[in-house]
Amino acid sequence: MRSAIRITCFISMIVAGLLAVSSPAIAAQIVSVTPSADTVAQYEMLEINIELDTTYDNPYDANEVTVDVVLTAPDAEQVQFPAFWFEPYDYTEQDGAEVFTPTGPGFWKARCAPPAQGDYSFHVVVHDASGDTSSDEIDFAATAPTSHGFVRVSERNARYFAFDDGAGYVPLGFNVDWAGETSGGFAYMDYVDDLAAGGGNWTRLWLTHFAQGLILEWGAYHPTGYYQGLGRYSQQAATRLDTILAHAQQIGVYIQIVLHQHSQFETPQWSSWADNPYNAANGGPCATSADYFTNDQALAYERNLHRYLVARYAAYRSLLAWEMWNEADLITDVRMDLMVPWTQDMAAQVRGLDPEHHLVTTSYGLPAALPTYDLTTWDYNNRHQYVYGSWMIGLFLGPYRAAGAPLLLSEFGIDAAGAQNARDTLGVNIHNGIWSALMRGYAGGAMYWWWDDYVGPLDLWPLNLPPGAFLADEDLTRFTDDARASAASGRKRLEACGIAAKNGDAVSEVWAWVHDPASDWWGSMDALPPIDGAVLTLAGLHDAANTTWTGEVWDTWQGQAVAAVNATSDGDTVALALPSFARDVALKLHAEPPAPDDDTVDDDTVDDDTVDDDAVDDDVDDDQADDDADDDVDDDLDDDMDDDVDDDAADDDAVDDDLAPGHAGDDDNSGCGCG
Repeated sequence: MRSAIRITCFISMIVAGLLAVSSPAIAAQIVSVTPSADTVAQYEMLEINIELDTTYDNPYDANEVTVDVVLTAPDAEQVQFPAFWFEPYDYTEQDGAEVFTPTGPGFWKARCAPPAQGDYSFHVVVHDASGDTSSDEIDFAATAPTSHGFVRVSERNARYFAFDDGAGYVPLGFNVDWAGETSGGFAYMDYVDDLAAGGGNWTRLWLTHFAQGLILEWGAYHPTGYYQGLGRYSQQAATRLDTILAHAQQIGVYIQIVLHQHSQFETPQWSSWADNPYNAANGGPCATSADYFTNDQALAYERNLHRYLVARYAAYRSLLAWEMWNEADLITDVRMDLMVPWTQDMAAQVRGLDPEHHLVTTSYGLPAALPTYDLTTWDYNNRHQYVYGSWMIGLFLGPYRAAGAPLLLSEFGIDAAGAQNARDTLGVNIHNGIWSALMRGYAGGAMYWWWDDYVGPLDLWPLNLPPGAFLADEDLTRFTDDARASAASGRKRLEACGIAAKNGDAVSEVWAWVHDPASDWWGSMDALPPIDGAVLTLAGLHDAANTTWTGEVWDTWQGQAVAAVNATSDGDTVALALPSFARDVALKLHAEPPAPDDDTVDDDTVDDDTVDDDAVDDDVDDDQADDDADDDVDDDLDDDMDDDVDDDAADDDAVDDDLAPGHAGDDDNSGCGCG
């Protein structure tokens, strides 16, 4: 009997095995696809919730499963972008600490922001080891925009930024790269609120493990308990970042998200390599930091992470750019021939995933990296500069100018350790850095580093308000060149710089900054003696001789125009006498166009008309001199009476000014006037 049972079981196993071989595995089924709306404004976020009948061990691993959306735009162009695994949390602050409360099971989600108005459709595609599954097409419409759109490089002038609708964007801000407080994301949003109230619209955010953590991937030993190791992402940290980006979008602040930063690896100072989950000592795949750039497993982890970050956050307009690295050149024993190709390759991956086409950039710590960095890789470039004087902001700009892209001074300070901040209680160095950068052709103001222990405690956030007022309703894209500016007060040389707009070869407009070098972080925080008798000289104008230059003088600390100036150029230079000022001033200057010919009153000192200005002929040419070579018609043409008098001080016309019928007229061109 037992033998019969064993035989029967054996036959059943064989049959089951044959069925398993001959029957294909059933692919995941899409249970539901639910868009957040059937209409959405252009550039606004549309969310798509996706429910599958299959669960996965690691939904973050693209080798295990991918969920994508294929979007068909109104012009029939198709774009494919990734969805992401989402677990909902209620995120609150209680007693100075952030609290995450799960509110339901996880599901898949996709986000996009339609770039144009019109009718769209999309379908969902799921791929796993069992095969592919697609949903039906779902329609939605994009209506008229309620915002300017996303930040781009200006199509009119690659020095500067503009929104999708063409409105200009000039970054002003402070670094707020993390929050060390236990309130985590809420503390970060408080900083961003202070930044915005002080006139700022730009900051950076490092995806780092510091404090509460803004990185999505770290070791399970992180003190928050929110992390599960490599390849698995913290939904708490992801929720925190969602909340920050949504808040920033609401108040008009744009965040440069730093995907990777050097001190998480082996560095001469501030190294966290001992805690890094990529470190082999922590079970990771890399024996050294250099391995991170070449190890296949590490590369796969990074590609999965980038896919998730783009899927979850690309639809936020407040995301200014993906900054691939903060100062990767400072990692110990990582040669540029390792780091540069890695960064370029990963940047290409991010660009290929991002349906909103955010700007992509990177940064480095030392100018020594310039010869080996390909500055043309990036949509814009960053400088990090800790300098002792604002004039140094104008040094070493040649390679950046040649790259043909915007340049930002995205980390700035007196010195790299912040040791001198305490003596600069007014934020003079911050003030000088902002104005110097703007007037040396950077795309925005200099962004100071110490937000938490310097800018915040001394409430220096409002230092962005005056330049914001100066820039209000202005379009910087007309400024294509650096101005040739110099200034002095008697024998005292002043710092001067500026940007110029041109009409053909001639300079037609200049913005300039004139600065007393004594007004610096090492100088007096009390009132300085005023600068009297200063003269600003602009050279290389190539305008017409006797062109009148006029403009406004701005108080850079109050953010308002305080005086007017004017002067006449000699065709190449103009010297403008400045009013008395303290510390520094900014100027908006332009060449006055020639006065229009009103054709009713002949009031020109020099007659440049081919036809008499006077509506009624008074038989008197009231010009002091008729010196136009192209005057072909007498200014005082009188068909009724010849006064036989040439009343021009000099007659250089080919035709007699007082020509009358029946008179031979003056036929010499020297202005004799005999008759």
